[in-house]
Amino acid sequence: MSKSLIRPERWWPALAIALAGKVCLLLLMLLEHGTPIVGPWYLFGGDAIGYLDPIDSLLNGQGYHPDHRMPGYGAPYLLLRIFMERPAALQSLVLLHVLASAIAVVLLARLAFNLTNDQRIFRWTFWLALISTYASFYDRQILTESFSVMALTLAAQQATTWFKTGRRSHLLVAGSAITWLIFMKPVYLPALAILGAAVLLHRGKALRTRVLATLTLGVPFLVADGAWCVRNAVLHGEFRPLTDGAIYPDLRAGIKYPLLRLMQAYGTSFIWWDPTAEIRWFNIRYGNDGQVQFADRQPPLPAYVYTDQCPQDSLRAIADAVERYNNSADEAQRTRMIANVTKSCDRCIESFRNEHPFHYQVTARLRMLKTFLLHSGTSALMGKPGNELDPVRLAIRGFYSFLYLGSFLLGSIWALRSFLSRSVAPDLRLTSALLLYGVTIFPFGVRMTEFRYSTAIYPLALLLAILFAVSIWDKISSQRRGAA
Repeated sequence: MSKSLIRPERWWPALAIALAGKVCLLLLMLLEHGTPIVGPWYLFGGDAIGYLDPIDSLLNGQGYHPDHRMPGYGAPYLLLRIFMERPAALQSLVLLHVLASAIAVVLLARLAFNLTNDQRIFRWTFWLALISTYASFYDRQILTESFSVMALTLAAQQATTWFKTGRRSHLLVAGSAITWLIFMKPVYLPALAILGAAVLLHRGKALRTRVLATLTLGVPFLVADGAWCVRNAVLHGEFRPLTDGAIYPDLRAGIKYPLLRLMQAYGTSFIWWDPTAEIRWFNIRYGNDGQVQFADRQPPLPAYVYTDQCPQDSLRAIADAVERYNNSADEAQRTRMIANVTKSCDRCIESFRNEHPFHYQVTARLRMLKTFLLHSGTSALMGKPGNELDPVRLAIRGFYSFLYLGSFLLGSIWALRSFLSRSVAPDLRLTSALLLYGVTIFPFGVRMTEFRYSTAIYPLALLLAILFAVSIWDKISSQRRGAA
């Protein structure tokens, strides 16, 4: 019965099953975390206000302000707010997240079929994507993750469909999807170039066809970002094609920012809400004014961070200054403390760059890659810490950790192999390039390692891991048949 329903050409039955599955996952997570089924279901991520407040300001007649965040996530919220009050809109956003997650499951399975023309892989991809919780963690969060997963998967699926059909309407959809993703996460702007290069360099079609197809792909972004640029030029008197920076203004103005930059230089963790993060050595804490909300482990700094110009005593002086900042109520004094800590951190960064250039350019980025990807993938799955879980929950958590780590490890290997191979099909090379970009841009490019940034590319990693596993299985089966 399930095989007859879950088929590449049958969109609606697959979507209905995916939606039912994602709703069940949401309800199970609500129960696990002690959230009433009647709601509210939504949770505020750290960046949520930056997406919501500009829309509420716009509805109040005060314009889109503050405008650090592009309006990609705010647009669906705006449509909801036109018809309902804020609490109902937030609840409805969760429902839209769940719908987006279900659509992404079907799109990923159809992408798998585009790459392989194999219904077996289509079904494996569908079911594993459906039961996976890594992306579904964020269906309750008022953040961009659920929509980003759908947007990137849609862009990849539609672009690979164009390789088969040649219809430019698929590229128009792909361009619209990647534009939406960029307006939620500007760091994905180069993904549009990756799609464009894949289309333009495709040898299976005439040059004129490829040029027109590439232009079609870029039209949605040119229109949307052109309007955004005009708006910014009128309002701010400057050319601002995306946003005004990767770090939101309140963080840039606070005591955490210079320490964040120092951790980026060292390749250590700046995720201050994680008790194992090295930034906590400097008395940076989770919560307002440095109040500790869970046990503080004070993780030691690695020995390689010390330099002649910035020894341990200098770093300890920075930590002491942060502690004084935490305990001060004098705003003028706190402003001076931020300036002094910033100056000290800048000196240490420069010293580290000059004395340990290999660590700064290479080792630090590799350490950030480790922080970015090598974790359990289940930090928000259970409502209790691991030492309080019963055997059943431990087994479930172990399965999902295996699924997460296996997806990124095997998927990245298969992506690298496929991207470098000369004989691979262009649709597989494109999918591999998108995954490799998402894996590397955050730790190597912008040096940001929050776990949630890997959510958008997780479905692609899962798909490529399945292709890797099936390839190995088929080789083993072929060898057994040959030996028999």
